[in-house]
Order: sequence, then C-alpha cells, then structure tokens
Amino acid sequence: MDEAIIQRILHLSEVEKLSQRQIARTLGINRKCVKKILGGINTGAKPIIKKTKIDDYLGLIAQWYKQYPKLLALQIYERLKILRIYRWLWMR
Repeated sequence: MDEAIIQRILHLSEVEKLSQRQIARTLGINRKCVKKILGGINTGAKPIIKKTKIDDYLGLIAQWYKQYPKLLALQIYERLKILRIYRWLWMR
C-alpha cells in the first residue's frame, strides 16, 4: 500500500480519533485494510513471539537426536512424558 495512504490512516486514527469504519469511508478503502495497517502489519512492527511449552526442552531434544539420529517423534513424546512425571514427583 502507498506510504501516503498509510500515513493518512495513522493521522486519521491518532489525531482525528476516527474509527476504522470512518477512516475506510473517508479514504474509500476496505475496512479490513485499515484494520491491518492500524494493527501493525504494514507499519513494520515486529510480531510478539510467545514462549511455548516445548521451548524449555529443545536443548534436551537436540541432545537426544545427536545420540539417536533415528529417534521417532513418538519416542520423543514418550521420553518427555516420563521426564514430566519425574519432575512432578520431584517437586512434591
């Protein structure tokens, strides 16, 4: 999208306090495009990376794959399940 339109959308939203629908009507563009721009998709904002449950175990999984290159995903799952049970018992 044209940089001038993006700047106009940001101006209408922040300075003139127009809603997304009002901005779309004023500029004659789709409301979803306005929503994307105001949401940060086209403004260069970086997405937020959330930590997943498996992130804590990636190093361990990599170590297992180095030891056993033909390890299956199901085997990894079973090992993680056992590890989680041991940690739960240890914390009690």
